[in-house]
Amino acid sequence: MLLPGNPLALLVGYEVLARPVIRRLGGHRNAYRRQQLVDLRQSAVAESDRWQAIPVRLGHEQQQAVPAAHLGSGMLSGAAIADGLALIPPGTTDLATVEVELW
Repeated sequence: MLLPGNPLALLVGYEVLARPVIRRLGGHRNAYRRQQLVDLRQSAVAESDRWQAIPVRLGHEQQQAVPAAHLGSGMLSGAAIADGLALIPPGTTDLATVEVELW
């Protein structure tokens, strides 16, 4: 498996692909982090053919999420202050509720 070279892209690739595989190989029953449905306070757009993962911060009693800082595949600052990754399904043009993988 090859992971991308940009820091944020690498982190997302690791969390979504590599970490679950490593945990399974290590004998852990639950390979994934805890997930929670929250309201995304900013509309999200995902291209029609792939998932998008956005580092988010949780707000009011962990029921709302906002994208963490400025996001670009080469910037880790957003991930450093994030509470988790919002997983946006392919073809999304506007979103009220999103699944967040909590860190």
